[in-house]
Amino acid sequence: MSPGAAILDCGCGSGEFLEILSEQGYQAAGFEPGRGYATYAREDRGLDVTCAGYSDYTPQRSYDAATSFHVFEHLVDPMEAFARLAAFVGPEGLVYIEVPNMENALAKGFGCLHLAHTIGFTRPTLELMAARHGFAVAVVEDSYDIGMVFRRGQPRDLDEIMADGRAALARWNRATVHRQFWRYSFGKVLPGRRSIQ
Repeated sequence: MSPGAAILDCGCGSGEFLEILSEQGYQAAGFEPGRGYATYAREDRGLDVTCAGYSDYTPQRSYDAATSFHVFEHLVDPMEAFARLAAFVGPEGLVYIEVPNMENALAKGFGCLHLAHTIGFTRPTLELMAARHGFAVAVVEDSYDIGMVFRRGQPRDLDEIMADGRAALARWNRATVHRQFWRYSFGKVLPGRRSIQ
């Protein structure tokens, strides 16, 4: 995407990403439901930030891209939020969403289960959410977190995506979860201990 493109950051916090975009020549705007963050971004940083959430943000224009970094895992209705996000971009617009990768919970430990997270995403569940709104995956960054760029178009077959989701779920079982819980719990309480005597 070339400088000059209009990009909306949804749940922009105090505007760090918007500031970088602006410095690179993009037309950057954002919305943030946290009044303190939105006020700081707008008044102290001089950024185009509105204090609003997905349900009450009214865009002033159509955007070339919309981004959302570590927001969707906090939402009560991510499907509705994606529908709103999709409406913010033009016909050729891109949508980027980044969330914690729940398939990496075994590597991360149960610290990834933050109390403020209402839902966990895997690559298939994030892809399925976009597919149900007519968006296909354009780019995937699947590591510690999942970052996906979506564009309007024919997504993969929904049954295929759901089969991938079931396969991811099958890798989890009660023994795996319990083993990880105890490793995480006692690793935090008793650093350096490898086993419980």
